[in-house]
Amino acid sequence: MLVAPDGEREAVLRYLAGLAERAAAATTGSEVAEVLTEVAAPSTGCCPSPERSS
Repeated sequence: MLVAPDGEREAVLRYLAGLAERAAAATTGSEVAEVLTEVAAPSTGCCPSPERSS
């Protein structure tokens, strides 16, 4: 789950909507990969990696 600091929910939603627009407009695999990296990169992505349970 993406967690936003108090009061920043709308900004986060706008950011995610922008990412969705970029992904929809992508015409190459590289453009799609850039968006996916921005979303899911382990150390810099906007969505945290799910924790594994042992």
